[in-house]
Amino acid sequence: MKNEVSDEVSVEVSINDQQVNNLDISLNIIESDMVSLTITDALYGTTMITRLFFMGKGINRIIIDMSSLDSPEYFLLLTSGNGDILYNRQFVN
Repeated sequence: MKNEVSDEVSVEVSINDQQVNNLDISLNIIESDMVSLTITDALYGTTMITRLFFMGKGINRIIIDMSSLDSPEYFLLLTSGNGDILYNRQFVN
C-alpha cells in the first residue's frame, strides 16, 4: 500500500500474510536533514521503536523490520530535524 503524503515524503508499507512485516519508507528531502522515526503501540502508548536518521540530498530509504513487534495497532511518526511533522499514520498489523 503506498500513500503519497506530500512532495517531500512517501511511505510504502509492504504487507505479507495479513501482517506488516516491513516498513519501506522513501523520503525525498531537498536539503540534508535529520529525520526522527517513532513507532508507538496504539493501544498502550508505549514507544516500540525510535530512530534518528541523517539523510542526504535526493531520495533516501529506510526499511524497518516489524516482524518482532506483536501489537495489533501502531502509530508511525516521522518528524524533520526542526520538528515539522512529515508523516503521521495509524496502521493495523
